Amino acid sequence: MTVMERPNKGANIQQGMAIYRKPQATLPEFSVGNWCSSPTNAAFSADTFCLQPFDRSFDLEILQAAQCGEGWEDSNQIWLQYGTQLSAEPPPMSTPASEFVSEVLGIQQAIASHQIQKAVAARSMSVSQPMDLNRIWHSFIQLHEAYPAAFVFVLIHPHWGCWMGASPETLLRAENGEATVMSLAGTLTQDQDGWTSKEALEQSVTSTFIREVLAAQEIHDAVESNVGELQMGNIKHLMSEWRFKLPLPSASIQPNDVFDVVRNPLMLLIAQLHPTPAVGGYPQAEALNWLRNNERLSRALYSGFVGVMGSQNVNLFVTLRCAQLFQSGYTLYAGCGVNAGSDPNIEWKETAAKMALVGQYL
Repeated sequence: MTVMERPNKGANIQQGMAIYRKPQATLPEFSVGNWCSSPTNAAFSADTFCLQPFDRSFDLEILQAAQCGEGWEDSNQIWLQYGTQLSAEPPPMSTPASEFVSEVLGIQQAIASHQIQKAVAARSMSVSQPMDLNRIWHSFIQLHEAYPAAFVFVLIHPHWGCWMGASPETLLRAENGEATVMSLAGTLTQDQDGWTSKEALEQSVTSTFIREVLAAQEIHDAVESNVGELQMGNIKHLMSEWRFKLPLPSASIQPNDVFDVVRNPLMLLIAQLHPTPAVGGYPQAEALNWLRNNERLSRALYSGFVGVMGSQNVNLFVTLRCAQLFQSGYTLYAGCGVNAGSDPNIEWKETAAKMALVGQYL
């Protein structure tokens, strides 16, 4: 895996912003301020925007808000002001088909030799075209209208650049001591006839992992829903949800403890969940090690997570269905779960269908 230069730890970075619309909400919210890459004991608002790259060696970052608000007109003005920081660099090269196929086959070899049970192969596709600020804002509105159940966002970060997305996958949602984790894995496109054992295995592996993480946190009251379908555009996923009470009442968390993995059980739970087998693999450590040594793509924010946190609430979403934006174009990212039953050609088409969910609006 290509490793990007790491931002300075503990540094507050000026001129950051995030605009987001929570699932089923009608109005976007925005936050402007300094990105902080060591958030323990940092100041936060009721909804502090945060991001975590896929690579866990990078710190969780929060946006220490100097200004925040909601509404379409105000959010548009924030975008027009900060969108001028759009990178002038050209989008990176797309992942060659041969490189993606090689990764899928390499994962299957690792599975055959019992190193791992599953890993997620990822690729990128770059498109060159002028990216006017008004055009990008219109794309954000279209994502809001097309995917009301998704977490829709656009953010500017001095290191990671500009990203836009509409994520269907909850990493963790919590409110008043009640929490939900989503097990989302297995994909069915409009070109496929129906679910197979391959997709069922993908989803069951993710559920097994969540069960293990919750047990390690001594969360024994978790209840998993029946496996159903989650649809986004012309794509369906197998999905179940785990619901449980938090290890400690959220009201007992003091303001300075919100982002502390020792004092806040939510942060420890998040650290252990990310990345789930839905975007990384299983077993977690072995699959991530394989990707680190073999995947040539720099995932950056793709398959990390974004969202908002407060002292008594959490809304975090896996960074899927996303694109990195540049003045001269954009780069789409997508991945697919690989197991012994995977077909590289089908997986390539699956990732193309996932990219189109956002790409069609850019």
